[in-house]
Amino acid sequence: MSSVVSPALIRFLLSAIQELAVLLKDVGPPKGTQFDLKQATGFEALSFVPMNTLLLIKEKELKSQRLHDAQRSFAAHSEGIDYTSAHLSPAKLASRAS
Repeated sequence: MSSVVSPALIRFLLSAIQELAVLLKDVGPPKGTQFDLKQATGFEALSFVPMNTLLLIKEKELKSQRLHDAQRSFAAHSEGIDYTSAHLSPAKLASRAS
């Protein structure tokens, strides 16, 4: 085995390095990509999220409406602090009956 490097090998290595440089010039997340810190593992760590102001406003309003509906539904079914039922406290019902 000789330690002489032939000109053909040098040309091959230079062309391989140039091809690799072309491939590596665009390494990294694409422009507009946001880091999602909630799922920072694997492929899903980078996700493209387009900014749509109207959609964000609509989602916020929908979330607010759902929260309001849930609070109204919960308040409609809540009884006072003195409310007892046979399912919850039969002993307390027996004491109120006497």
